[in-house]
Amino acid sequence: MRKPLAIAAAVIVASVHTATAQSPIDVSHGIRLGETFDPDAAINVRQASYGDKMLYEIDPGERPRDLGKVYVAITPDNNRVYEIWAIKHFRNGVPCRELRDEMFDTLKARYPEAQTKRAMMSPDGRRSVIKGDTKISTACKTGIGKATFYLRHRHTALHSQVAER
Repeated sequence: MRKPLAIAAAVIVASVHTATAQSPIDVSHGIRLGETFDPDAAINVRQASYGDKMLYEIDPGERPRDLGKVYVAITPDNNRVYEIWAIKHFRNGVPCRELRDEMFDTLKARYPEAQTKRAMMSPDGRRSVIKGDTKISTACKTGIGKATFYLRHRHTALHSQVAER
């Protein structure tokens, strides 16, 4: 009886190790969270619409899908990427919501072990996929005659360090 329990315990430990050793969520914008980024390599620089963070536009290279312009936010002390943003503008909300939902469904399918959340009271329909220190949120903000898709890829530990300043 002890042998089957020992084998079962070993399988569980191996499964947990494999699950925790899996790579973090990645949406492949040509740069990864935690990498060092040279601000002089940016195509453009803009202030975020809230807070005092700067967003540096990058060239994401080849992508299977047009997600709009791609920006990174970096830590002020060592220029490590703690957020990657994809922002795309539409003339109405329908294609924006479709892209938001498609991206969320794709991420859920790609990372089935990740936690998922939907912001219940959010007017932009924010949905998130969370795994370890990585969180990806999709949203679609709509207004009269316009809509904006957001995909935010965040390293939560690095973001917390920046937020504490």
